[in-house]
Amino acid sequence: MSHNDQFVIGRNPDKDSSLPYILQFYVDRRDRVTLKARESWPKEDGAVYCYPLPEWPKGAQRIDSVRVRSCRRRGPTIDIVLERKRHARSSIVYTNKMIFWQSVRSVGSARPDYRLAGRSRPEAGQLVIAIDTREQMPFSFQGYDTELDYRSLRVGDYAVFDGTEMIASVERKNRIDFIRAIKAGELAYQLAQLETERTAALVVEAPYMWLFEIEDRAIKRRSREAELAARLQARYKVPIVFAGPRFIAQEWTFRFLAAAAADHASEASLSGAS
Repeated sequence: MSHNDQFVIGRNPDKDSSLPYILQFYVDRRDRVTLKARESWPKEDGAVYCYPLPEWPKGAQRIDSVRVRSCRRRGPTIDIVLERKRHARSSIVYTNKMIFWQSVRSVGSARPDYRLAGRSRPEAGQLVIAIDTREQMPFSFQGYDTELDYRSLRVGDYAVFDGTEMIASVERKNRIDFIRAIKAGELAYQLAQLETERTAALVVEAPYMWLFEIEDRAIKRRSREAELAARLQARYKVPIVFAGPRFIAQEWTFRFLAAAAADHASEASLSGAS
């Protein structure tokens, strides 16, 4: 078993420390994280305070080592899944100045803004939304705190960038575009392209119930288009969001891109600090 596939818990050699345990693991099997911790595992109803270390302390004794099934950084949170039945899932949450290690139950009972620590969007004036020059009748984002940059996008109609790196992309469809693309088979190719990006989604300017004929709260006719959409979403793992009217689709697109940009900024700051 490779060392970067392990979640290691050790005993802090510093007997005077209030954080008697050492944690070490690798995010995406690549980026090493080493922390001092107050407990060897978080309690169900609480969070364990942690403090970062540059490396595994000399003289620290290992007391447990478990194979990691998944360890992914999601904005200011690191989600960890271990290969064991009990005490398998936990999260490392980075707040403004502190780090906490939480169990799944503890995370679930926390208030929403703590579970999703970090900003929901970049600071004012920092968000630039790129709009594909081929987009017809694009969202105006009038009244939103953002700048618009019209350029040729390799995928999607709207995107946010960090330099030349595309952080997130959104493909927009109105009702006519969606039906035409799904019947012609074009939607599969577009979703396949979106799937190659780091974060992507497809937003439709229509409610999901639009695909069906509904009478007395019962589906009168099954929709072939709804079935095809479900197959494509399951196959390509790209969210298809039926947002409703156009102004709600615009609102969803802005929030999605802003949140992706904010999470990217959080990840960059954490990587720079580690």
